[in-house]
Parts: sequence; C-alpha cells; structure tokens
Amino acid sequence: MSHDARPLVESACLERLGEGKMNVVCGHRRFELKVGLDGVQLFEGGQQVGRSGWEALTSYMVHQQRRLDSLIGDRKVPGSLLAHADFHQAILPYLYVNDYQGDRLARGGTRRRVEVRVPTVAEADRLMAIEVACANPDCLHTVRPFRPRAKGNPLRLFVGFTCPIEESIACARTRGAKEAMEAVVAVVERAGQISINDVQR
Repeated sequence: MSHDARPLVESACLERLGEGKMNVVCGHRRFELKVGLDGVQLFEGGQQVGRSGWEALTSYMVHQQRRLDSLIGDRKVPGSLLAHADFHQAILPYLYVNDYQGDRLARGGTRRRVEVRVPTVAEADRLMAIEVACANPDCLHTVRPFRPRAKGNPLRLFVGFTCPIEESIACARTRGAKEAMEAVVAVVERAGQISINDVQR
C-alpha cells in the first residue's frame, strides 16, 4: 500500500496546540482540530470542513467498546443461533419469516427476513441479551442477534447473524451470513411461522 493510500489515522502527524486544539498533518494537507462544548470541528485554511457532535462521537466510541468487549477469546458462546441451548423452547416460538412477495431479487427469488414478535418488553430484553458467535467464520467477535428496529414497535425485533453493519459490512456479506440465515429460515418455515408483508416499519 502506498503512503498516500494509507488511512488518515495511520499517516497523520498530530501536534498539540493547547487545551482542546491540535494540528493534523496528512500528506501535504494541514488541518486544525478543535474540541469544544459542541463537539469536534475540523478546519482547513480557516474554513470548517467537518464536524461531529458529542452524540455521534459517543455512538462511535460505544461501537468500538463493543468490538473490544465482544472478542470471543476463551468465552463460551454458542457457535450459532441454532446451537443455542434455548433455541427450540425459548426462541423459536417468537420467530417468523417475513416474505416480501412484491420485492423480487434481481438474481431471482423473494427477499426474506427473520422477524421476532414478543408479548412483553421484558421478553424483548431477554432476547436482546443473548450472545452467539458472528456467522462470519473469520470473525473473532460475539454478536447479539436480536436487535430493535430504529423506529417502531418495541415488541418487534429483527434478527442479525453477523456484526452490525456499522461495525463490519464485510461480515454481513460473507457466505457464513447467508448460510446462517437460510438455516434458521428453514427451521422457522417448518414450524409454519410465516408472515407476508406485515412488518411495521
């Protein structure tokens, strides 16, 4: 990898200018970074070229901390959702396959998603605390497969089989992710838990 192609964080030279300020030099470009009550602002030639509020920074740091905390190491977690000891008794009854009949994929077939319906918020919290290994066989992290939708009914969750997209797009695109999804879909469909186009977005 050439020097110019290296990530900013690796190729930048930092120079502290005092409390809350520093210069960031990357290649032939020089930036000034200021940290204040409103968050972080990035300037080039006196002009603001970027900013990030504390909310965004906090969100980023939470994701980074989760990645550290979720390293499997010698932790004992199920290798997949199907391998979880409580799958058939305490997980499967809440799952259903949402089949988007009007949403055909370019390569053929119908888009499907594993959805979750629970009767109480307490049950949703129980499911969201479950941990399994990321379905990407090359990943060394655990994931919490039951995740809330950004907006909508707190009793409706969705199932993700890999690290969240904001942490690793690559994980979601692996064959392992597809196989994990298809394995669960097969079990849920055999149980007759299928719903068509009724996801509350």
